Amino acid sequence: MHRWILLAHIIAAMVFFGLPFTFGRWFSSAAGHGSLKATLSRLELYVFFHLNLCAALTAATGLWLAFSGGWARQTWIALAGVLWVLSVLNVNLNLGLALKTQGRALAAASAVPAAQKALRLRIALFSAIHHTFASLSIALMVFKPGL
Repeated sequence: MHRWILLAHIIAAMVFFGLPFTFGRWFSSAAGHGSLKATLSRLELYVFFHLNLCAALTAATGLWLAFSGGWARQTWIALAGVLWVLSVLNVNLNLGLALKTQGRALAAASAVPAAQKALRLRIALFSAIHHTFASLSIALMVFKPGL
């Protein structure tokens, strides 16, 4: 059972941290081809459903692994939990709210260049923060500081 939970943890974390790698590309290709409204709807679905579902699965399986492995009181587990919380806040507040407000305004205004640029910069900022958290989380799991 431990291996299945570990596999679920790894896959959920891969989706949670890996799926946003594609957001900038989707937005850029849609902005140039006129399918911006559909792409923004898809990004909103991925942010509010897929990423939050994978975040919850990552947390649940991670907690199970930490407590069953006897690591629950180690410093790196606490730091990983802090990074997880910051990542979820980054997904929902930094990108999610921008997609709801700027994205809907952009779709309604039929692709104003300044609005496109603002949302593209928000996606880039989100991606940089999110992937920094992913890199730090991986470093924590590999090096396990504070054992």
